[in-house]
Amino acid sequence: MKNGFAKDRINILLSGSVLFLLIIYLLSFVFSDKEISKKTLVSTSLMNPKYMAETDYLELSAGEETLVIIRKNGIWFCGKSEGGNSFYVPCRSEKIEEFLSQLSSRKNLEKIMVKNNQLSDFGLDEENRFYVSYYADSRALGISFGDSDFSDSGRYVKSSENDDVYLADKSFDKFLYISLNQWSDPYLVSKNLGKEYKESDVMTSGFDGILELRHGGISTYIPDENSLPDKKIKLEMGDTSSFTFSFYKIPSQNDFHVSVEYKNPFGKNMDSITYGVKISEWTYKKIFSDEK
Repeated sequence: MKNGFAKDRINILLSGSVLFLLIIYLLSFVFSDKEISKKTLVSTSLMNPKYMAETDYLELSAGEETLVIIRKNGIWFCGKSEGGNSFYVPCRSEKIEEFLSQLSSRKNLEKIMVKNNQLSDFGLDEENRFYVSYYADSRALGISFGDSDFSDSGRYVKSSENDDVYLADKSFDKFLYISLNQWSDPYLVSKNLGKEYKESDVMTSGFDGILELRHGGISTYIPDENSLPDKKIKLEMGDTSSFTFSFYKIPSQNDFHVSVEYKNPFGKNMDSITYGVKISEWTYKKIFSDEK
């Protein structure tokens, strides 16, 4: 009898424990719903939509690193300064336009209560933020991107136009890079100079496949003004535009500096531009593989 009574007590205790845990579990949903209902959701954009069309300059910075994105004659370029010189290459225009569209589109953002203006609690202080600065209405404006939230499903953001801090989704994360390779047009024959050329557009023979060759990023090498290039070729295109490539072996490296001059006599936006990229020795040999 005693054993049976003891077993009944154990069963009652276990049943009670399970019931208690079940109640706690159900209450967690109730309180969670209440917590959600207290959130202040605001439908707004981080950039005033009217600024999107007039924005021709973006500066992305994180810590001591900076990347400049600038639009000249309707074409986007990205680059950096080094040794008192500025170096730019064509950018992926569609990515920049998408970024500006995201910034100027209305989103449902959660407004966050900030005590004593402690922006560092959200990674929005100058030392930790990812900062996007731009110019509009003849003034400098900016947007700060801070830390992820606890659930890693959102990111804290703040516009320089007010003191409000918001929690946004992570749709901006794919743009939060300083690396030039994330923004630049990777092709030797740029696809972002007003037209994406096809093989049938190339009138110059002997350079099949050159449109698919990629460069290795921006080149900061500056050839001596009196030095002649190792090789020089000119690609004539069917629309009267042309690309002239001057190749210089970079001292103490296996890479080559390529000075690119693009000309478009009948272009709507510009007559010509010049920029520098670097290519590997393999790419150099690939270009001139048909030479005897």
